[in-house]
Amino acid sequence: DAADLFETNASSVILDIDGGRLSVPEGTHAAEVYSYGKNYYFDSDYLRQLDDRINFLAAAGINSYLRIYSDLEGHTFDYSPDRKESLSLMCAIAGFLAERYPSVKGYIIGSAANTNVSSLTAEYAESRARLFSVFCESVRSRNPYAQVIIPYSEVGTCDPHLTAAMTDYYLSKYSAGTQSFMLETAKGATSAIASASRLSDTATSVGFSSGGASMIWIAPGEYGADRITEAYRELCMQSAAHGFIFCAVSVEKTDKSPILYEALKQMLDRENVISASSSQFTASDSANGFSGVYSLWDFTSSYDTKGWVSGGSFAPPITAKGENGERVLRADNSDISKSAGILICRTEAPLDMTGVSARFTLSVESDTANFAEIALILGSGESRAEFSATVECNKKTSLTCDLQDFEGARSIDYAAIIVRGGEGASATVSHVELCSKELTDEEMSLRFSSERPSPHNPLLYAVIIFTAAGTVTVFSVLIKKQTSHKKKEENNEK
Repeated sequence: DAADLFETNASSVILDIDGGRLSVPEGTHAAEVYSYGKNYYFDSDYLRQLDDRINFLAAAGINSYLRIYSDLEGHTFDYSPDRKESLSLMCAIAGFLAERYPSVKGYIIGSAANTNVSSLTAEYAESRARLFSVFCESVRSRNPYAQVIIPYSEVGTCDPHLTAAMTDYYLSKYSAGTQSFMLETAKGATSAIASASRLSDTATSVGFSSGGASMIWIAPGEYGADRITEAYRELCMQSAAHGFIFCAVSVEKTDKSPILYEALKQMLDRENVISASSSQFTASDSANGFSGVYSLWDFTSSYDTKGWVSGGSFAPPITAKGENGERVLRADNSDISKSAGILICRTEAPLDMTGVSARFTLSVESDTANFAEIALILGSGESRAEFSATVECNKKTSLTCDLQDFEGARSIDYAAIIVRGGEGASATVSHVELCSKELTDEEMSLRFSSERPSPHNPLLYAVIIFTAAGTVTVFSVLIKKQTSHKKKEENNEK
C-alpha cells in the first residue's frame, strides 16, 4: 500500500527485477528496443509497471534499489561470463535500466554468491568476480553515481566470509572499482551486525575498495508482525550506529503486509521517529479572508497529464470536463484494489511557504460512500505537516492548510493527498493554490514566480499511485529523522 509505505517514513525500497520477464523475443508486440552491441527487446507492459513504482518512490523521496534476477521465481542470477549471449543479455539489462532510471540509488546482484564451503573453488570465485565486474561496468557506463551491491548469504550453514575474501581478491585484480556488500541473514541483531561489518573489513584486507555494508534480515516465517517489528527495530538501531547503507527486512508472506505496516507505524511513533518529523493539524474548509492568491497548479484549463502515473484502484489519470464545464484532473476507479490512495506533487526546487496557506480544491466521488478521510501533507525529507479532514463525497471541496505554525514551512518540496474510506471512489483535483492574508496577488506572484522554473519544467510534477496491498514487503525504515531530532535536542541542551 503506497499510502502506508509513505506514512512509515521508509527511506529505501528494494524492487526485484525479473530479467526473464523483462527480456522478450524479437518481434514481440509493442516491445521496446534497446541497442547494446545488438538489438535487445524489453516488455513494454512490465516497464510501465516499473515506471509507476519508481516514479512514485522518487516523488516520495524514497531511495530505490533494483535487484536484478535472471529468474525471479527461482531467485537466480544465472548469467555466465563464459557464455557470450548470456553475458551480453545481462549487460544490456543492466545498462538499459541504469539509463532509463537515473533516480535509482543502486543495483543489486540477484542471487547471493554460493557460500557453501564444500563446493567453493578458486575457479568459481574468479568466475563470479568476472561477472560482477562486468555487471558493475554496465551499470556505471550509464549511471556513474549508482551503487553496485554484491550480496552474500549466511542463511543455514553458509559462511559468507571465505567466499567474500576469495571473490574480493579477484575483483581487485579486475579493477572493478568501488562496490558495496550486502548480507542476507536470519540471525539476531548482534551477530548479524558483526557479520555484515566483516564483509567490508574482508574486502579491505585483500586490497579491494569497499563502498560499505548493508543488510537484509529475512524474517522467520513463524514470526508475527509484533515480533518482526521488535527485532527489526533493534537491527535498524545498530545498523545506523555502524553506518550501514541500509537495513532492510524481507517478509515472504505478503498477507502480513497491512498488519506489519500498522505495527511498524506504531513502533516508529513510540520511538518518536514520526512525531519528530511530522506535525499534526486540522485542515479548514474556510476559503475566505485571503487578500492574495498564487496558483501552483491549475488543471481547469490544462490538457497536460505528463508525469502522472496511477495504480491500485485508479485507472490512469486523464483531464476531463468537470461539473461547471471547466477541466479537472480525474482518476477513475478501476476496482483493482481497495487500498488507500496517495497523490504526490514534488517541486522542482524547495519553496518557502512561511506565513502562507495552501488551498486544495478537490472532490471524492463514490456511489457507495458518503464520506472519505483526507490527509493533506506538505513537507520535505526532514519534516512534514499533515492536515486531516473528513469530506463529503460527490461534492467539490476547498481545504485550506495554514502553515503558520509549521517550522518546516521554509522549505517545502512536495505536497501529498491521501484518501481513505472512499471505497470504489474516483478523485478529481481542480487547483492547488498558495494564499495569504497579508500579501496581494501581485506580491504573491513576485514572491513565488521567482522560484518557478522555466515553462519547459513545470513547478510540480505529480504521481497518483495505489500500490496493491499484496506487494512483497521489502523496505528499510528511516532512522536519520530520529538521529536528526536527537542532535537538535543535544544542541538545545548546550
